[in-house]
Amino acid sequence: MGGRHRQSPAYDGDQLYTGSAARAEVHVPGTAFRLGDRTTFEFMNVDDRSVQVRLSAGTLVVRVRNLFGTIEIDTPNLRIRSLTGRPLGPAPNECGTGPRA
Repeated sequence: MGGRHRQSPAYDGDQLYTGSAARAEVHVPGTAFRLGDRTTFEFMNVDDRSVQVRLSAGTLVVRVRNLFGTIEIDTPNLRIRSLTGRPLGPAPNECGTGPRA
């Protein structure tokens, strides 16, 4: 994390890279982002009401305990966004399958 110490705040533009066989976990209030090995992750926008992140490569597991605002995850192929009080994750489309985008 660019020389930052554990427990330091996240700022817009902060990036995190994990190497081979490495993992990382980043927390914002109510949410944990768990990064797998060979992952490129960036905080695009962080404020009191929303968190927008970009996953450029690798794997990401998101655990939401309390949703205080919006969470948006951008990937090269998909954008996932949750509004306050709505679940974040797959939802059926008109065919009965597929993610909510």
